[in-house]
Amino acid sequence: MGREQPASYYDQNLKKNPRASWRDYRKPRVRLYTHAAGLLPKECPLVVDLGCGPGLFAQCLEELNPPMMYMGVDFSRVAIKQARARGLTMPADFVLGDLSALDTEPGQHIPTEAVFIIMETLEHITDDHHILNLVPEGCQVIVSVPQFDDPGHVRQFTRWEDVVERYSGQLEISEHTQIWKWFIFKAIRKPHEKEKI
Repeated sequence: MGREQPASYYDQNLKKNPRASWRDYRKPRVRLYTHAAGLLPKECPLVVDLGCGPGLFAQCLEELNPPMMYMGVDFSRVAIKQARARGLTMPADFVLGDLSALDTEPGQHIPTEAVFIIMETLEHITDDHHILNLVPEGCQVIVSVPQFDDPGHVRQFTRWEDVVERYSGQLEISEHTQIWKWFIFKAIRKPHEKEKI
């Protein structure tokens, strides 16, 4: 198991391995992104992607589900720079921000009328429950978590039951599937007073 990494770790990786397109990934990740895009409701005015990386999922959404508004947040300067350089035609805003401090940073605002995407993010953050606390009550959230280890992962899940045990206090999970080495699920953020963290 790895450890939580600073933004500079991801900056270096992104400089070494820039992706021109979300379709440049191997087929399993393309399937993951395609499946996540398919979980969005038909009427989805705003997608908020917490841990958006270099904007590859935004690019996927533009290709598969336009039109919509998109906001991506990431703490890697290189990721945000690459995301902004994608030249998306849909309304998109990429914000440099540390998710672990987002609710206390001056000027940061989390929309309340949105669908939240948290893909390939929670496994990198020690206080993953804090990230879920950023999602307003009643909002839909689409989450993916891995079944594999990585130097930047602080946890991995080998069984679906482990995912349910960890997140069911904050999320009402409605459907899930496994795509290669990821669990992906759709949920609704439960009211805060019902949390069992």
